[in-house]
Amino acid sequence: MRKISEVEVDDLIKSLAEQIKRDPKKYTGLFPVLRGGYHIASELGRILNLPLVSKITEQTLVVDDLVDSGKTIAQYLQFDTAVLFVKNDNFN
Repeated sequence: MRKISEVEVDDLIKSLAEQIKRDPKKYTGLFPVLRGGYHIASELGRILNLPLVSKITEQTLVVDDLVDSGKTIAQYLQFDTAVLFVKNDNFN
């Protein structure tokens, strides 16, 4: 398993922010999946000028750092989601 540097994570967050900016849907807030999603959502919020929210609506983007088994993100699949890494090929 390869470790990913802070610089690589920052670059991935910036790339994800650019993808979100190009999305025709405009979000009003970011919902961080606790624990791993908080840092990612916080940085995305800073870049995109969007607040972190505690309630998910149709205009909320759910953010997590990693999809591994898929159990956590499966709880949010009825909403728009953004993740940095997908380890489980079944979720690509």
